[in-house]
Amino acid sequence: MKNLSLRYKLMVITSGLIVVSLIVLSVISIRYFTRDTTDLIKGQMNDTVKLIAEKLKTEIAARMDTLTVFDRLGSGSAPKAPVRKKRGRPTKQPAAPPAAAGNDLIPESSGVLRVSRYVYNGTAATRTFKRDVVPLLQRTDISAEALDRDEARLAEKLTSVFKGQSLLLTRTQAFGKPVWFLAFPVVQNQVATKVITAYLQTELLDSAFKSQLYTSFFIDSERGVVVHTDKKETLAGRNVKEHPAVVFLAGQPARTAFTIYKAPDGNGENFGAYSKLDIGNTAVVVEISRDKALESVNRLRTTAALIAGIIILAALLLVYFFAKTISEPIRELKIAAEKIKSGDYNTRLTPRSGDEVGALTQSFNEMAVGLEEREKLKGALGKFVNPEIAEKAMKGELKLGGERRTATIFFSDIRSFTAISEKLEPEEVVEFLNAYMTIMVKIIGDHNGIVDKFIGDAIMAVWGVPESKGNDALNAVNATIEMRTALLEFNKGRGSAKKPIIKIGCGLNTGPVLAGQIGSEDRLDYTVIGDAVNLASRVETLNKPFGTDILISEDTYQIVKNDFDCEPMQKIKVKGKSEPQQIYAVLRKKTDKNGPKNLKELRALLGIDMKGKPAKSGDDEEVKYEILEG
Repeated sequence: MKNLSLRYKLMVITSGLIVVSLIVLSVISIRYFTRDTTDLIKGQMNDTVKLIAEKLKTEIAARMDTLTVFDRLGSGSAPKAPVRKKRGRPTKQPAAPPAAAGNDLIPESSGVLRVSRYVYNGTAATRTFKRDVVPLLQRTDISAEALDRDEARLAEKLTSVFKGQSLLLTRTQAFGKPVWFLAFPVVQNQVATKVITAYLQTELLDSAFKSQLYTSFFIDSERGVVVHTDKKETLAGRNVKEHPAVVFLAGQPARTAFTIYKAPDGNGENFGAYSKLDIGNTAVVVEISRDKALESVNRLRTTAALIAGIIILAALLLVYFFAKTISEPIRELKIAAEKIKSGDYNTRLTPRSGDEVGALTQSFNEMAVGLEEREKLKGALGKFVNPEIAEKAMKGELKLGGERRTATIFFSDIRSFTAISEKLEPEEVVEFLNAYMTIMVKIIGDHNGIVDKFIGDAIMAVWGVPESKGNDALNAVNATIEMRTALLEFNKGRGSAKKPIIKIGCGLNTGPVLAGQIGSEDRLDYTVIGDAVNLASRVETLNKPFGTDILISEDTYQIVKNDFDCEPMQKIKVKGKSEPQQIYAVLRKKTDKNGPKNLKELRALLGIDMKGKPAKSGDDEEVKYEILEG
């Protein structure tokens, strides 16, 4: 993520927010829609199951009324047969079959196939009266014998009917045809005096199961399927007492209820509702798979996902182009900042808008102008002041009044400069001085030193301020060795009056100094002061009487003695110092096997003709040192 461009970050963040928002909105909406749809389906299923139950109840009650009327009107004595004479004697005609009464009282549309009546003698259910209505039997191809056998098997179940409970059983499996058995008591004076039974055709109940949306079935007193919306299930007449909805209704006191259960085939869940009938402990069950019931929810979910995808795609496109208006100017700012970082302060940008990005672009341009002016000032200041000091001064990091440091101080001057300058024009003096100073100053800078000031032909430099590099004395001596080599190269081709050979003397001392901005309120100068500075100046002036070019103090020698071959000189007594000072001439680096091994080789390399002993005092009017006898 951190390596992505701003444009793609905006796209990821924005699209992520949109995706999360859409997901949350969709989940919440679909959840509420699912709940509302479930409640709606629950209400519809409860209404549907109640409606089917009412229809069945009406149909069954109508058959019971018909059979009750048939029993009441068809139970009288059969009419006597008329008498006719035969061979002079009266002849008794056969009695009219009671079937005629059945045909009139039980129409074919009632679906009744057979009617029987039982009277209870107090000890067992005994069929004491039976009337087979022949025309009714002609409505089916089931034989009377088959009906007799089945009815005999069911006679033992009539005990509960005599107690006032109706009995309704599917007989589809017994006959291989959709037939059901009904038994109900005839109550007189709150006592069941007889039981009427009947076999009926199942088709008469089909009209209650017309729903194409739900799966519905009617279960009998023993939980067998009497009628099912699936004709195959009706013909199967299976027992469904293990069906989850049937198990649920068995343990519920309510006549109508709704439940959700695992589908019997194990695929998903079903919504189920039941309604219990008053007749024979029967019930109606209506069910539908959850997926089918919530099909609209699934469509909504799919539609929501599609719409969300379209919105996200559109948002990505919009964010892409919108982010481009932000990322492009910022990318240009980044490129321009890289140019500024590399030193190209002429970089400018054109604001593309009036918003914050446009204001930032304008501010960048103003910053670039300021940096350009600052760099020009720094460059100009660096020609008069060391760049490192100039940088710290511009940042306000230099302490007023100075701070104590341990530094290595360097002084150098050109031997016989007065005599040389008398033979040259002023312009020529400045020209050769600039050429000489350019070489020397570069060497000092290359070795982490800073030029403190120029004093005519003399150079004062310092190592260790304003910040120490950790090896300041070593850097200082390395710089003087390189100055020696550079001066020998500089003198090649010189030797005339206009191009005299240059010889210099260098002095180094290491010690405590006070470094800081010193001067007046109107003009300050960064420099170092202290006794260590004075000693370095005295050491430099000894090069002429000793016939050397690089002299270092005892303090400096102790730091660099393992890296340079040095030769001790005569001790000196310096003004202001009570103890004699030991100084050393630097010959060469220990790793330089070609450098001078002693003073004689050094003087030969430098072209110094040393005769006699060094003078005991300097040439100055004020005696600043005294060379002691060795």
